[in-house]
Amino acid sequence: MLGRPGRAFVSSGTGRGEGELAAMDAALLEAGVGDVNLVRVSSVLPPDCEIVKPWPVGDGQLLPCVLASDTGEGWLEAAVAVAVSEGVGMVAEVSGPGAEERAEASAGEMLGNRGLEALEVVSKSAVFEARGAGAAVALLAFGTDLKPQESI
Repeated sequence: MLGRPGRAFVSSGTGRGEGELAAMDAALLEAGVGDVNLVRVSSVLPPDCEIVKPWPVGDGQLLPCVLASDTGEGWLEAAVAVAVSEGVGMVAEVSGPGAEERAEASAGEMLGNRGLEALEVVSKSAVFEARGAGAAVALLAFGTDLKPQESI
């Protein structure tokens, strides 16, 4: 079990490459998460989970995240938005035109589905014009302050 995250950060990046996979790798590196194993999770921010500045993440570490990505050529856009309430928060990930505005609206609507109101909305986006293979990523990454348990 991974535990309940006590902190999270938002980040974004863009990249170019010979192909879409290399472009995605470059975008993840720019976002500060290129050397970790991303584990996609659904969109719930636990109560009392603090959104902080990005922290250094160890090579090969498992990093739970909500990830938006857009790859290809032309204008690329990816965004995440976190609607924070007194209870749980909701995270929306969107790609394509108007991603940031759509992510913010979706996160607020998801809170509304739970009868909650947003106290704050935090969003991050990446917008990029790719000539050739490109990628735009935005993510919310979770961290815990739990120490690994000793093996028995």
